[in-house]
Formats: sequence, structure tokens, C-alpha cells
Amino acid sequence: MKIAILGAGVVGLSTAVQLRQLLPTAELDLIAEKFYDETTSYGAAGIFRPTLSKTPGVEIERIKKWLKDSWKHYEGIFHGDEARLAGVQLISGYQFVNNPQPNPLERDIVFSYRALTDKELSAFPGDRFKYGWFVTTLLIEPRIYLKYLTDKFTQSGGRTIRKTLESFEELCGRYDLVINCMGLGSKELLKDEELVPNRGHLVKVKCDWLKHFVYTGDTGTCYILPGIEVTTIGGTRTDNDLDLTPRKEDTERILNEAYKVLPSLKKAKIVSEWVGLRPHRAPLRIESETMEFPSGKKLQVVHNYGHGAEGISLSWGTSVEAVELAMRLVK
Repeated sequence: MKIAILGAGVVGLSTAVQLRQLLPTAELDLIAEKFYDETTSYGAAGIFRPTLSKTPGVEIERIKKWLKDSWKHYEGIFHGDEARLAGVQLISGYQFVNNPQPNPLERDIVFSYRALTDKELSAFPGDRFKYGWFVTTLLIEPRIYLKYLTDKFTQSGGRTIRKTLESFEELCGRYDLVINCMGLGSKELLKDEELVPNRGHLVKVKCDWLKHFVYTGDTGTCYILPGIEVTTIGGTRTDNDLDLTPRKEDTERILNEAYKVLPSLKKAKIVSEWVGLRPHRAPLRIESETMEFPSGKKLQVVHNYGHGAEGISLSWGTSVEAVELAMRLVK
């Protein structure tokens, strides 16, 4: 049995690791044009903080199943002896908004989720917001977690292959099954017009005095996330903007918003900036199909892509569903 997994971001790696666990003797190849720090996943903030509006077109119960499966995986790592190795850490913090959120997706999943008192709302960050919550969740450092997943896969016999695919047809006859987790790579190869690149810009700073995260605004207009070594400040969300160069005006806006919330950040040293393109699709695509080509060749494919800004929160859970589809096809 030979199976190819396409894409080496967090979705592709999650899928590859799960497949190896269920098919220990199969030949598994992880094929990608980009690996590790070249991927969009590498630059993500990594907090388990799902937002329903970022996963449109999907039934809420299906989303909850994905989230619960992802949380079970991350929580298992956190309570085990590989938390440092995987970059999974406990984190608490504040969320401030001006519109009520009667049933946040993560409320019944994360460790704790409580409404802020009037005293907390008035004291921090001032009187700008009407509602707020204090949340204890998990932060998954992508730069560490991606390596952790890659090592899990390769050390159990999986192969990684750097290759730019021109067509799915070139995989015919070489693999019994292909699982497509390419993200934006699917837009060109599949001519998927529902897949939209969403530009994100983050600033990484050294800020060892900050221990709690802060989100402000109903769409997370400003977020400040202390990680294991650096603090991530964001961000931007712009559809169909393909510019991967950090823009001075974006950097200034991101930092100025953060300074309004935590003035002490003005003393934080900027370590780096990151710009990436999130693969957003409405709805996120998880399904199987038999591709048929003009040559008469056929290929069994399972799709698992379009996570947008929810890659970390959803990746393990959507991969559970994708792998279940794959297992039905290989039996």
C-alpha cells in the first residue's frame, strides 16, 4: 500500500502522523514544495482560540467535533512528557469585545472560560470594551510543533519528498491513494475558485515580562500572545493580497494598537516580522473523490484543506475525519 500526503504544513503533517499510526506497514510519502519555516503554518500565532466566523459554511456540530478531537490531542501532549518537545504550553489571558458572544466555540472545551467582572473591564484596558472573558487554553508553538510532527512521521518510516506537482495525474500508478492537504496549492492545481489567500502580518518581539495574552476587538483586531521565547503581536487579514513583504504602515498600525493596550510593549525589542497567506475556503473542504483524467487514468483522492486562520485549532480534528475517509478507501 502506497499513500501520498500532499502539503507539509500543520494539516498535512497531522494527517501523515495519524496515517502512520493506523497503517504502520504502508509506504507513506509526504510530498511538498515547501517545508518547515517555508510554510504558512510556521508563522502562525498558535493559540487554541477558534472563531466561528472564520469557518463559514460548515455545520456547527461538525466544527465542534473537529475542535474536540484537536483539543484532546493537544491536552494529551500537555499532560504527558512531550509538552516541551512539542511546544505545547498552558496560557491564560483576556478577550475584550463590544458585541456579546453568547456561545463561544471553545467555552466548553478549554480549561476555563469566565466572564470578566465590571472591575476587570474598567481596569484593563480601560473603558473601551463592553464585554470580556478570562480564558485558560493552550498555545502550540508552530516552529516547535511542526518539527515534532515531522520527526514523529520520519522516525516511524515516513518519507519526505520536496517536489512541485504540475498535475494530480502524475501520481497515477504510483500511489494507491492521495490525501491533498496543500492549502493554497490546491487553488491552482484544482482550479478551486472558492479558495482565497488571506494575507496576515505579525510582529515578533522580546517581552519576557508579559505572561498573559490579550485579544481586543470583535474580530481580534489586536492580539498579543506571549510564547515560549517571543511574543507575537498581530495582525492583519486581507483577502487576495499576495504581497509577502512586510509593510511599514502595517507594522506601525499593529504596534500602535498593541501600545494602546499595553504601553510597556514600547520597550520590547522587535525580533522579526512575518507575512503569510492563509488558505481560506468557505466551506473548508474535507471529502473524497475519484479523479478521472482524459488519458483514462483514475486516482483516489481525499481532500483536507482551506483552514484559513484556524489551522492550529482545527488541524488535528479535520485530519481525524480525513483519515477516516482514507481508511474506508484502502480497506
